[in-house]
Amino acid sequence: MAKSELEISGIIKQFKTRTLLSDVYIKCRTGEVVGILGRNGSGKSTLLQIIFGTMPTENKTIRINNTTYPHPYLNGKLISYLPQQNFLPKHLGIKKLVDVFIDDKEVRSRILSDKRIANHIDKNVAALSDGELRYLEILLVISLPVRFVLLDEPFSGIEPIYKEMIKELVNCHKQDKDFLITDHDYRNII
Repeated sequence: MAKSELEISGIIKQFKTRTLLSDVYIKCRTGEVVGILGRNGSGKSTLLQIIFGTMPTENKTIRINNTTYPHPYLNGKLISYLPQQNFLPKHLGIKKLVDVFIDDKEVRSRILSDKRIANHIDKNVAALSDGELRYLEILLVISLPVRFVLLDEPFSGIEPIYKEMIKELVNCHKQDKDFLITDHDYRNII
């Protein structure tokens, strides 16, 4: 995959009379992992939703390779987003879920043979632990054919062993993609 650049500028977000984000600027390139740190309620999740294109705002400019995209998520090859809360339907089987979520047959096969997923492919999502579920969600989001991956608090509420596995996943894919990761725990971001 060719090198790409994501540039975010001029983001302003207000809620009633409170300014949550003011003139935010971020620039990142393929191969980089950029961490956004802040306390709960400081606007990290809001910022990622604005960048993804699903949160309206008073002002923003999102450029990918010098082309402006008001709603990057509408172009399926640009950007993926992992929300803070789990998003996979609990009643679906993991194999079926991977088939629905990933178009590329080779990528589906790679996900299903992942050593942390392979033992669970005949289970429903509801049978996974919090760490297993988060790992699967991140693996799916990273495996999409996009240039940029937004991860909103990927380390929150999971066991330390899964935090290490997620960091390993990000490091494995950072040569092909750029990552913007939010968290309030700086240790995992660093």
